[in-house]
Amino acid sequence: MLPNTRVSFNFEVRDAQTGEILDTTFRAEDGSSSTAQRPKHTLPPFTLQTGRGFALPEWEDTVSAMAVGERRVCKFDGKNVTTVYAQISSLLHDQRKHARNPHAQRRRGVDEDDGEDEEFDTDEESLDGEAEAAPVATQSYVPHTCCGAGWERLAEQAEDMSRFKGRDLEFQFEVLSVQQPGEYEPADWELSLDERAALIPRLKDAGNAAMAHPETCAVALAKYARALELVSDLKLSYVQRERLEHHHAHQPSSASSASSASSAAVSDPAQATTPAASLPGASLVIALASKHRPVQSPLLELPASLLRLDGEAFATELPCLLNSALACLKLKQYEEAERHADKALTIDPSNVKGLYRRGQARLLRGRDPELALQDFEKVLLLDSSNADARKGKETALQILSKSAKREQAMYSKMFK
Repeated sequence: MLPNTRVSFNFEVRDAQTGEILDTTFRAEDGSSSTAQRPKHTLPPFTLQTGRGFALPEWEDTVSAMAVGERRVCKFDGKNVTTVYAQISSLLHDQRKHARNPHAQRRRGVDEDDGEDEEFDTDEESLDGEAEAAPVATQSYVPHTCCGAGWERLAEQAEDMSRFKGRDLEFQFEVLSVQQPGEYEPADWELSLDERAALIPRLKDAGNAAMAHPETCAVALAKYARALELVSDLKLSYVQRERLEHHHAHQPSSASSASSASSAAVSDPAQATTPAASLPGASLVIALASKHRPVQSPLLELPASLLRLDGEAFATELPCLLNSALACLKLKQYEEAERHADKALTIDPSNVKGLYRRGQARLLRGRDPELALQDFEKVLLLDSSNADARKGKETALQILSKSAKREQAMYSKMFK
């Protein structure tokens, strides 16, 4: 099987001695070979990409050798399989709960769960909740510990993993689909950093093409949003790489040679990448860079070509923000338009387009004519011949004048 082949499959995990089902992705009607009591929750089907350093190579070797629709029962030697799967299981249950209530975890640090079982479709087109394969060490979510909710989640994770302690596990697999490279569009987090950097300008160009037609402004906005998210991820990778290099620069002399070698690998043009997974804090770097999405091996390598903020990928950020503001104006999403223009002006405070579009958003929103007037006046200070800004200024002044007359009339009636 070729590297980067995507294999989706059901699996079931049982205690080899008692036959107890500990985890399963099989639905009840799928007819699992075991008649033992089903666990409380059904997990979504699993998707694994070959050649990406999955934490359980035994799983990858097994499903890679299976045909679509085939079922196979396996028992793997070694306690490490049980230990690693316990971590995977904890992560999968976290993802299952988060998929049911995505806002609860962000708000409270703990997922809501009503205790009811749920089923997941297993056809190829409905695997939105699938759990992607990734090295467990870089994938685990660590709850915060600043309040009781975080500590509660830590206790839940420990309980999840304790279910497997001292057990010999038996696995059943059923392959649902196999997609070769090129037969599917990889998610952004599956791309290497070089691939992401190359994708950003293409997304901007696609957005520009969609902006040419009023009916596809929403499509353009989506293209710009994806490009901006990739830029944000690359910037974060750059910052985290700098921190790792700073960490190595201050290591004891006994580690200086290893640190120097690592730094040299990044700066040497002949070597495109440095394996960040071998560096202290790499798990944190990867977790942050992925914003708690599953992470795979391409993200474990940080190309030297991205260790600067002046490349083509980063140069697209400003035009994407400006064009996003314009698209939001056309879609009458005025608050969003102002937000995008604000971000553009943090990059270039004197940007005429950013000031004018923010002024437009404030004016059309109908609540901030004073602020809109300030933006139009700034545009005219930078470009006195800007007819659109002059017209916007006149409109803002008219609105303010009418508002002042209404207030004057209201107060005159109050104090007669």
